[in-house]
Amino acid sequence: MIRIGIDAMGGDFAPEVAIEGAVMSLKLLDKESRIVLYGDEKRIRELIKKHGASESDFDIVATTQVIEMGDHPAKAFIAKRDSSMTRGFNDLAEGKIDGFASAGSTGAMMVGSMQVIKPIEGVIRPVLATLIPTVSAEKGIQRAVLMDVGLNVDAKPEVLAQYGLLGSIYAKSALNMKNPRVALLNIGEEEGKGNAQAKATYDLMKADKRYNFVGNVEASYIFTGKIGDVVVADAALLRGSDITELFSDVVVVGVQCSLYDGDIVRRLSHGISLYAPEEDIVRTVSEAVDAPSQVSPQESHELSDRERDVLILVARGFTNKEIASELNISPHTVISHRKNIVHKTGIRSVAGLTVYAVLNKLITNEQL
Repeated sequence: MIRIGIDAMGGDFAPEVAIEGAVMSLKLLDKESRIVLYGDEKRIRELIKKHGASESDFDIVATTQVIEMGDHPAKAFIAKRDSSMTRGFNDLAEGKIDGFASAGSTGAMMVGSMQVIKPIEGVIRPVLATLIPTVSAEKGIQRAVLMDVGLNVDAKPEVLAQYGLLGSIYAKSALNMKNPRVALLNIGEEEGKGNAQAKATYDLMKADKRYNFVGNVEASYIFTGKIGDVVVADAALLRGSDITELFSDVVVVGVQCSLYDGDIVRRLSHGISLYAPEEDIVRTVSEAVDAPSQVSPQESHELSDRERDVLILVARGFTNKEIASELNISPHTVISHRKNIVHKTGIRSVAGLTVYAVLNKLITNEQL
């Protein structure tokens, strides 16, 4: 039996969202597994009932304190010994639960993992990882691992290099990838790009033969899945990247999987913020779908033959340099063609162009 601990009091919308999520997860767990909720017992019981579940579906550990976002992480663990997070980590350390999750203070989670649980021997620092959607020319819509997404800032090169190993192990064990490609987020693909930290990290990752390091990846290619199954990034570098463009790719991929016409992509590519309230996102999508089309049904055919060639290779994940070599033209010409493609389609992101090419039947999954 697996026992999963949940900090019911952690996060901006706790305990409401934490309990709602716990109730939803019941459908995904086998009957022998248990969810253990840590927090305000009275409030937890009220919310379990509100969301249509039975109190008997959960184990509840009553706590009287909460580690707030503004609390000093290390001091809070000492001062708030009866907090939901402290109690959860202590139970995890004692083997009373098999895992513990919280949407609360990231710093406090770091303290708990380092000081209460202790890292696995040899692991320098924990890392926050997330799964992101990718549109792969060869595999369609898949998932990739992005790490670190906010736990460590200005990490040392040896820490970042180890993230590559941790990410590779996770991708193999959790995502069933046989030989995951590990890439380093950088300002350019070429070796030698980036600041001193990035260069030193690259050298360490290249020398580590325990995982499949494939080099640098630019932010605009993360969601294509072409270069990496695991993308390693310093939290500061991730914030410094064109993160708006990255989130635009996610929106394009997520929406286009379910609905599409000639210019829905154009209306959505820069019209949704992932941080917007749910009702705003629903309204934006609805308006994009219902708006009169401003695109001729033949618009996809307005691309020249050469532009189509370039678009197909973009969809297949080729870089500008690779496209130039494949088509026997200069990189400058490739850039010009890509500008024309963006102008004609209204789509800037690589992921959006990939889906556009597939759905306009300019390329098939088999060709990809």
